[in-house]
Amino acid sequence: METSSAPVTFSSVTDLNSRTIGPGQTPQITVTLSADPSPEEKVYLVYSTDGYSSRSAQEVTGFSSGVATATFIAQTGGTTV
Repeated sequence: METSSAPVTFSSVTDLNSRTIGPGQTPQITVTLSADPSPEEKVYLVYSTDGYSSRSAQEVTGFSSGVATATFIAQTGGTTV
């Protein structure tokens, strides 16, 4: 697929919480790209709660100056993401 601008690259993905998140807390991840993605580009964070026997994906939107924050659904206590 041709995009309306040059493809972006990942600069960093950062966990805004500590490594341990309490029950009911929502993990927040900041994604930093080289620029805002073109309308044709989609950015997804893929995660698992069972060692990648299964996976979930969440689209990251709302980039501004190449940065966006994704908030995941809260997990039950003791869940490793």
